[in-house]
Amino acid sequence: MKDSRKKIVLIAQDRESFTVDFEIASISTTLRSIINEFSFQEKTIRIPLYNINSRTLVKIIEYCRYHAELCKKKICLNTDSLHLNEKTIQENNWKISFFDVNDQALFNLSIAAAFLEINELLEFSTKMIAENLSKKGMLLSKNRLDINSVFLQN
Repeated sequence: MKDSRKKIVLIAQDRESFTVDFEIASISTTLRSIINEFSFQEKTIRIPLYNINSRTLVKIIEYCRYHAELCKKKICLNTDSLHLNEKTIQENNWKISFFDVNDQALFNLSIAAAFLEINELLEFSTKMIAENLSKKGMLLSKNRLDINSVFLQN
């Protein structure tokens, strides 16, 4: 069922609703599976996402819209590097700007991407978490993540 006119209403944990087109929602494997379970006759499908807050859902939708636009232009996202090069300056600038969030928002984004099965977003977000942790050093990362393991003692 690939009806681009079908509207999907995503309901966040805090009950805020977001209406997106089928092509945007279908970037998520989880949402695509849910949508495909509904009747062909329904024009609007409401999907509660009680484990994703509205701030995170806004970022997810932003990513899916960007990804859908790139797909229309037949441009693939590159997960190999977030570093700038001449060929992908615009894409990488967007990624750097998109992931310019605090640690908690980045963790929430990663968890939501895993739940919604948006693999490229999950790869990008986990890379950013790893880069952020490596920049902060062992002790700060240990304290930030509340890790109390004897294996991580200096």
